[in-house]
Amino acid sequence: QGKTICIQLQRLFQVQNSMKRPIRMFFLKNLERLRGATFLRSALQQAPLGTSKWITEWRESGDAGLIRFLGQNKLPKNNPFKILPFFSDVDNAIAAGIAPNAGDFASLQKLIKSVEGNPKKIAQLKGALLAGVFHECFLLKSLQEIPKSTLSRVRELANYIHSSQDLK
Repeated sequence: QGKTICIQLQRLFQVQNSMKRPIRMFFLKNLERLRGATFLRSALQQAPLGTSKWITEWRESGDAGLIRFLGQNKLPKNNPFKILPFFSDVDNAIAAGIAPNAGDFASLQKLIKSVEGNPKKIAQLKGALLAGVFHECFLLKSLQEIPKSTLSRVRELANYIHSSQDLK
C-alpha cells in the first residue's frame, strides 16, 4: 500500500506548478499527525518513502522547509530572537535569500536601505542580522546533511554581508 501511494505521489509531483511544495508538506504533516514523528522520520529513511524519486529530488533541491522538517527534533523549538527589533523581517529575508531558487538578496538589501542614515536602527538591524544568520544558517549544522545548493546560497549570503557598504 505504501509503495502504491509513493508511485501515485511521484506521478503527481512530475507536474510543475506552484502547489507542488505545499502538497508535499501537507502529505508529510498528515502522515506525522496520523502515525507520529518517530514513524515519519523512520519512513523517510527507508523504502518505499525514503527511496522514492520525489523525496530524493526534494532533498537534493535544498528546500529549507524540508530540511527543517526533517531535522525538527535537532533544532530548538523556541526562538528567543523574536523579540529583537527587525528580527522577523531579517529572518524572512535571509530564508528567502538562501532558498535554492532565490536569485539574490533583494529583500535583505531593501531592509538595509530602509534604515540608512539612522545609527540606532542600523545597530538594531545588525543585531537582527547576526541573530538571523545564526537562526537560518548556523543551525543547519545540527542536521546530518545540508544540500550543496543550500550551502552555496549560505556562502553567497556571507559574501553579500561582507561586501555590503551599507553595513560598514
